[in-house]
Amino acid sequence: MAMGREQLYDGHINMYPHTEQQSKRKSVVFNGKGEVVNDGGYAPYPVEEMPVRMGTGFLPPQRPALESRTGSMDSGVLKPSIYLQPGQHKSSPGLPTENRPTTWYASPTKSSLDGGSPSSTASRERAHKARNRPLPEFSKDALYFYKIFEKTISDSGTFTPSVQMKWCETLLEYAFKPDFIAHYSINAEKLKRELTPEEQQKNKTTLLEHALKVLSKLMRMKYAPALYLMGTLYSQQPYLRVDHDGIVSKNDQKALEYYKSAAKLKNADGCYRAGVSYEYNRGMPANISRRDRLLTAVSFYEKGAACADASSGQSSSMYKLGMFQLNGLVDDDTGEIIVEQDVISAIRWFERAAAHDKTVSPQALYELAKIYEFDCLHPQLQQAVKLQHVPQDTLKALDLYIRCAIKFNYPLAQWKLGHCYEYAELHLPYSPEKSIVWYLKAANAAPKGNAMAMLALSGWYLTGVKGVLEPNASESYKWAYKASIASEGRLPKAEYALGFYTEHAVGCHPDMHRAMDHYRRAAELGHQKAVERLSNI
Repeated sequence: MAMGREQLYDGHINMYPHTEQQSKRKSVVFNGKGEVVNDGGYAPYPVEEMPVRMGTGFLPPQRPALESRTGSMDSGVLKPSIYLQPGQHKSSPGLPTENRPTTWYASPTKSSLDGGSPSSTASRERAHKARNRPLPEFSKDALYFYKIFEKTISDSGTFTPSVQMKWCETLLEYAFKPDFIAHYSINAEKLKRELTPEEQQKNKTTLLEHALKVLSKLMRMKYAPALYLMGTLYSQQPYLRVDHDGIVSKNDQKALEYYKSAAKLKNADGCYRAGVSYEYNRGMPANISRRDRLLTAVSFYEKGAACADASSGQSSSMYKLGMFQLNGLVDDDTGEIIVEQDVISAIRWFERAAAHDKTVSPQALYELAKIYEFDCLHPQLQQAVKLQHVPQDTLKALDLYIRCAIKFNYPLAQWKLGHCYEYAELHLPYSPEKSIVWYLKAANAAPKGNAMAMLALSGWYLTGVKGVLEPNASESYKWAYKASIASEGRLPKAEYALGFYTEHAVGCHPDMHRAMDHYRRAAELGHQKAVERLSNI
């Protein structure tokens, strides 16, 4: 007998026993092997790390015991389930449901998250019948969510990792979409009214709870992308559009465990992130030497570059190996050469990293362009390029910069084009308009903009351009200040500019004390004019 989607999906929303058991829920710990080690509680993620404890606002007021449906404890590992038996559903209070794109499905014989047998062929056939057209008043985001929801329900009997992973990622992202949280529920229902802030928080919590429950199941299946995703959440460097500190607390040690677990399964993204962790000493034990860290980092990058799956992790690993070969890699503590400098090999790595448009490393494209431009390289690297007879090719360099800036929106390449139009370099004409446009694109790039582009805009606003841009001291100061913030005080020209502006009241009130602070910072970073100014004050 077929049943309504709301009944079938009830278990997706109400994942835990009601009231008393819910209030006794304890935290669990992921052990880095895709397993959830539980202390006897119910939550499939570390609740104490959530900013708001998972609530029960959307649970039905009456619910039968779920001994056979909420999962069992084997060797301390929680086995969660999704679905309830037919007839157990009651409408959730506080969710003013209006309508949704409707499809009728048969209930699976046993929850796929319990590891049970798939539903019958007849049930799966019924699951695809009587599909109605999505309602036109649904938002674009809601229709996309519904599409993923449909695929997930259709997959309920088999639990295909790639399908469920997409569902998990969608839930995580949509938990941070305020408009969706205010107007839609987890089972693709449009609500009759906008939820109150408290209801929205509970709705968000529901999505997060279920996303992490699905993620837990995928990790126990040793699905590499799931392990990698968990690592990105712990390192707070997620590839998803989420509030990274709103899911779990930052923990580089746990992040590295997950990256290494993914890397063992030949996941290129996991290899790359594990390599970065070792290279930059994130999540490392205190007793590991820099030499050992760097050797391990190189090993992970090599493994990532050799992975069969073409991914950003693979191209990023190639980029890293290219940078090591371009500059050489030496352990500063012992003087041991870990990677020999080899410009030709570096070029090959960069070319491989830029070979496939879908997984291009824009950093590799940019570095390749710099090699062919030649003049922008530091003197020691110029000498190495000459010794290996790499020809200068400014037209090729320009083509690479343009590709990098336009096709891949790489802020450094966008800044470079702005610079070329400002100073008529690399065969480009002097064009203040185009220079400003490219600087603006780079300065406004996610996540925090390019500091050098911000400083360049400060210069344009300071002088103005006849017929293009009126001088504006206030805007000039603002962009210099933004450059300092974006660079975290590490751009010497920005610090010197702020020192000059605050000393001479350019776009701000005069403040000699602040000016001295900026001059000192610039001088510490090697800015010669700042050193001279300090000596004359």
